[in-house]
Amino acid sequence: MRRKLVDAKEMRDLTFSDLEEETGIDKTYIASAVYDGASTTEEEAIAIAEAVGLGGEEDVIEGSRRRR
Repeated sequence: MRRKLVDAKEMRDLTFSDLEEETGIDKTYIASAVYDGASTTEEEAIAIAEAVGLGGEEDVIEGSRRRR
């Protein structure tokens, strides 16, 4: 799941600042969540997944549920 998020972010040439602007979620929190330092709510996971183009990837959303 983490690899998918990082790959999608890099493929779209997005920064964590870009993701913050897109989602309204703090960029440091997003980075921490992506690299397994923080858990997200389901809503946050959906917003981040959509921002990197993985909105339909259920395993990304499921990952947020497993880490809580």
